[in-house]
Amino acid sequence: MAHTGSSDYPKRTAWSQPRTPVLCESGWHACRAEDIFEWFRPELHVVRLDGVIEGPGKVVGSRFRFVSRVKAWNERSQRELAADFAEHVLPNFEKLVSGDSRPRDAIQAARLFAAGKIDSAASSAAYSAAHSAANSAAHSAANSAASSAAYSAARSAASSAAHSAADSAVRSVAYSAELRWQVTRFFKVLGLNEADFAHRG
Repeated sequence: MAHTGSSDYPKRTAWSQPRTPVLCESGWHACRAEDIFEWFRPELHVVRLDGVIEGPGKVVGSRFRFVSRVKAWNERSQRELAADFAEHVLPNFEKLVSGDSRPRDAIQAARLFAAGKIDSAASSAAYSAAHSAANSAAHSAANSAASSAAYSAARSAASSAAHSAADSAVRSVAYSAELRWQVTRFFKVLGLNEADFAHRG
């Protein structure tokens, strides 16, 4: 996904005008597969870069061109992914806090809201309940992160929900393993080839 903050993007099939690539300063910035959760936006595009310099959390190139817009990246898929991320770490919460269904209820509400089966008021109620669970003083950091992922899944802004749920989930388990699961799930749900986001040199 390119995120230059400017409006001088090239036509869809053309290479952009060249720029000096300097991370966070100039050039055409994009992200790799493992960086995707830092750069959630309402639109997602597969791009090709030339003259790439790699940095933490992003890459920058001297030129880029659009390959395709990810049409499967929409409000529904964003909410469903947020629910997936939260649900994957929910056992961490439920092992130690038995009988508290608020995080699981919030995840279910997020899925129902994504499918258009409940309104925003019901989703907000589940969000509030899971938020209360996340803030309970009795929860450990891992449990709180798991329940935080659940209430993030139920929040109103879809792309923010997916980002927040992903972030909360990776705080609740071994970071690298959970991040790898999330990346794999992300590409599977959206029908993308992860190799398209890899820098080939």
